[in-house]
Amino acid sequence: MADEMADRNEGLRLVTKFMTGLFEESQKGYEPIIVRHIPTSLTKEFEEKVVKPCYSHLGEPLGASWTRTIEDLMLKAIEMQKKQKEEKKK
Repeated sequence: MADEMADRNEGLRLVTKFMTGLFEESQKGYEPIIVRHIPTSLTKEFEEKVVKPCYSHLGEPLGASWTRTIEDLMLKAIEMQKKQKEEKKK
């Protein structure tokens, strides 16, 4: 019983720490994004062909490289949309 209670308290501590971290990041202007249901084969190929070649030279942990990759892709997509809208106006 005492072990179960200790496990439950540790679980609550970890969840609280995680939620506090998300809140602190959101206060800094960052949003946590959770991506689900992506085929493993696609994520592995993306990591091998995009993330590692483009960002591994920065010496960041792989998770940080993924974050930087996704952020860069989002910015590029926004720029592409802006250019397409400008071209349509011409």
